[in-house]
Amino acid sequence: MDSAGLPDKTCRIPQDSMENLAIYKDYIDLIQDELHSFLTNFPGPSGYYDYLLYHFGFKALEAVPTNGSLRHLGKRLRPVMCLLIYKAITGETKPVMPLVLSAEIMHNASLIHDDIQDHDEIRWGRPTVWKVAGLEQGINFGDTLQAMAYGLILDLGKMGIDHEMITKIIASSNQVHIAAVEGQFMDLLFEKRSDISEAEYFEMIGKKTATPFAGIAECASLLATGGKNPEVVAAYRNFATKFGMLFQLTDDILGIWGDLEKTGKLPADIQNNKKTLPIIYALQHAQGENRKLLFSLYSNGKKKNGESSKVLQILEETDIKKLCQDQAKKFYDETIAALHDTKISNSVQEQLRHMADYCFQRSQV
Repeated sequence: MDSAGLPDKTCRIPQDSMENLAIYKDYIDLIQDELHSFLTNFPGPSGYYDYLLYHFGFKALEAVPTNGSLRHLGKRLRPVMCLLIYKAITGETKPVMPLVLSAEIMHNASLIHDDIQDHDEIRWGRPTVWKVAGLEQGINFGDTLQAMAYGLILDLGKMGIDHEMITKIIASSNQVHIAAVEGQFMDLLFEKRSDISEAEYFEMIGKKTATPFAGIAECASLLATGGKNPEVVAAYRNFATKFGMLFQLTDDILGIWGDLEKTGKLPADIQNNKKTLPIIYALQHAQGENRKLLFSLYSNGKKKNGESSKVLQILEETDIKKLCQDQAKKFYDETIAALHDTKISNSVQEQLRHMADYCFQRSQV
């Protein structure tokens, strides 16, 4: 048992557990308890924080049907990664909890703002918080979570962390915040273009998805090493960067070829005109009439009935899925290599590897 009372797992992950994230249940439960305690500690205006509790799945709202289940948690990969990196280095979990919560709360701020910008009305099977409370209040909720995330970093001082280290973590988090917004800016611009290059796509997901993972890893390893082992910090940052690229590419593959029964999400990226890597590759590799049709379809907003199936047919004819899966394999290999570069070997490190194994397996649809 570690200092937080969490049981260590066996060194190798059984293959039959690869279908889910059950091996992280103890960590997720710990994070959930800490998150709930934190979010219920704000008096604020009457009813305001009920909306945040609703977003995180802790509270039902009278006017909102929950379809039998309130707690739609997502995967919680970011805070679990933060906690695992710290534990892999130190064997402990408690001192890193403010940083763990900060990572999850900042991620959810981006989700709320993304839902507004993408006009998404459903998340985790429920109406999005902006749809419930209004667009203007949705912006307020996202802004509040951003402020909370930085406040939690300052709370590291209560755990005995010195001001110099806290300043380093705030500086890193601030750079990540800026990069993620730049990535979102690029993503929104792509919706109006059909000439997106592979390099631009990877730059965008690097900023929007990989950099937040990298920042989490950097801050957790900085905290765990006291800043005295830059090689370990660099290796974990590289691990998380490559994992973030793998994670987003997997998400984009599932956005077209995913199975609703397995992923819980409709593969709606074609219908919603998303220009993810499969579509970028298709626009590059399709020939003749197929190429003309693709450019025409991706210049006209959301697809009409039957048009999505035409796009899918072109993707199959040009073997685009395999091209994307080859890229996923490349990022997976780089993720594992970076994890080895940390030169840390224990059961917690194997749990970090399992994240990459799980993510890569999902890409092989």
